[in-house]
Amino acid sequence: MNQSASEAPASGVAVQDYRSLFGAQWAPWVGGLLLSAINVMMFAYLKPWNVAEGLENWGNWILRGVGMETGELAPPQLLTTSVTNISLLLGALAAALLSREFGLRLASRRDMARSALGGVFMGVGAVLGMGCTVGAFLSGYSALSLGGVVMLFSLMIGAYLGLRILMWDLQHESPAEHGVAAAPSQRWYRMQPYVGAALLVALLAWMLWDSQQFTYAGITGRRSVLIGFGLLLGIVNQRSRFCFVRAFREPFMTGEAAMTKGAALALVVGVLGFAVIKSGDLSDLRSADTFVNATVWVGGLLGGILFGIGMVLAGGCGTGTLWRAGEGQVKFWLTLLVFCVSGALFSDLMRLYNWREKLGDVAYYVPNLLGWRGGMLFLLALPVAWYLLAAWNERRELFVVR
Repeated sequence: MNQSASEAPASGVAVQDYRSLFGAQWAPWVGGLLLSAINVMMFAYLKPWNVAEGLENWGNWILRGVGMETGELAPPQLLTTSVTNISLLLGALAAALLSREFGLRLASRRDMARSALGGVFMGVGAVLGMGCTVGAFLSGYSALSLGGVVMLFSLMIGAYLGLRILMWDLQHESPAEHGVAAAPSQRWYRMQPYVGAALLVALLAWMLWDSQQFTYAGITGRRSVLIGFGLLLGIVNQRSRFCFVRAFREPFMTGEAAMTKGAALALVVGVLGFAVIKSGDLSDLRSADTFVNATVWVGGLLGGILFGIGMVLAGGCGTGTLWRAGEGQVKFWLTLLVFCVSGALFSDLMRLYNWREKLGDVAYYVPNLLGWRGGMLFLLALPVAWYLLAAWNERRELFVVR
């Protein structure tokens, strides 16, 4: 007689759950929903998700390591965004191993050159926009900032321009220049889940025993919690292969809309979650202008366009570069290095010539402009319209670049 599901041994249920989590790719909408929910929890706990600040910090340390003078340096392990970046990368590595998807993937010289050039554009764009697709766009939009709205449109423009450049370059690329993936041995393929499980246990132990505390905007939090958030972000990103590049690029490239729908859902969840926090019992701790950057026009427009171009050329944004590097994709190691260094260099240049003041001097908070009801309707209507337009374009392919 066959056992019913309720009578199945615990080991069998565990194997089935493992295969559900790491045996198949998660849907993009699941990734968008989970990532935005985690971001809301991060905001409630200490501060929203941000990637670019931590990468700039790494760039400053790299520059210091080669003898160049930089601004004030915070140890990477003591900067909140650096901690989440490190744990995100390691979480993605653990997830890739558990799903047997880790492997060194080599790239052609031309692809590496595009990745490096994309890293330069992203490093400069992130400084101008005071964040990337996560900090300036997802978190900025969720924080009810007009800057996040500007980033939505400027990233679209940048993605379109970047795709035009990419398609022109691909026309001059020979088949021999394509990169290849190093085939893993059968033994390593079978061993990956065990190595991934051991790594995950070690990361959880690091999280549980870490006692370092941070203070941000008068609120104290523990590094262990930030490590946990980073691990979750890395696992969710890797398993859903959530990618803002695809969200902005695919409507112009193939018409495919699944990732765009996931990104639109993430915005809706973020706006609702951040609005509850900013207007509720936590409002005394989370003021209205929290994470509302004063880079709406020059910084947001120019920074978003440059970042959009760069992420399409590189094939990944800030967070996409991190989790793909964790999978073993070599070109994203180069993108990450160039992103960090170019961002740090350009940030120093901005400080040297006092250009940062010219990016914008007013932090536009949408509820202050339109009221709470009007502001919420406006901020929720845009991602819904983006979702519907992408779905319509998926059938008609009107915006697909020919």
